[in-house]
Amino acid sequence: CGNRALEICMTDIDPEKAKIFFRHDANAGTNANAKDVRVKSGIGALVGHQDVIDDYIFDPCGYSLNSAKGGQVCTIHITPEEGFSYASVEFCSTLDDEASADANPQEATCEAIRKVCDIFGPKKIHVAITTNGGNKGSGDQGEEAEFTSEDCFSAGYRKAFSTVQDLSGGNGTEVQ
Repeated sequence: CGNRALEICMTDIDPEKAKIFFRHDANAGTNANAKDVRVKSGIGALVGHQDVIDDYIFDPCGYSLNSAKGGQVCTIHITPEEGFSYASVEFCSTLDDEASADANPQEATCEAIRKVCDIFGPKKIHVAITTNGGNKGSGDQGEEAEFTSEDCFSAGYRKAFSTVQDLSGGNGTEVQ
């Protein structure tokens, strides 16, 4: 997955926003296709231009996307049924394929979280960030320290808890 990953898991998706992930719209008498769902939901803008996009809308509902550009990968899976709705979004490597080399990874992380929350409107979100480490020895606590900022969340969300685990040992560290 590269040297960094951001995974955002959400439950209780806003029912109005979840409607787009149903294949058949009884009110309009139409069937959605994956590209329409990608564009109308805002997912297309979230993932940006990709070399490969493989997405699918399920019958009667649900959506899945896998995309890649260079060494960067994004996966999205959505179960929109009210009462047990769930969505997950994972970015691997860098978060913004258009970002310059000197882009701020903390701000890119926060911006991705805000965009995802705006698309799905979940009641609860769980975020996991995995990196190959911060700038150890420079006085910086690494990008995980920045993530604890309330600024990463859209209005209406609050951080319940956070934890940072340092699995020192470099490449080849094994956790059991």
